[in-house]
Amino acid sequence: MPENVQGIVADDNFVPIEMTYENYKACVSEKRLFVVPGAEHGISYLVDTHEYCSIASDFMDKVLKNNSPT
Repeated sequence: MPENVQGIVADDNFVPIEMTYENYKACVSEKRLFVVPGAEHGISYLVDTHEYCSIASDFMDKVLKNNSPT
């Protein structure tokens, strides 16, 4: 089953934040939502690089650990 991590911006004028929450709720796989206040569309990584990388790394570690062959 595919996993999903989203770095989302709270001040996105391109994709409304409400759509983000709808997509997040609809996703049935392992997921993590990261909302970056003050960022515009597509730049959450640039606004909060450290936290973005930390969350993405933790998420991937968890997913890979849970899906490793036994």
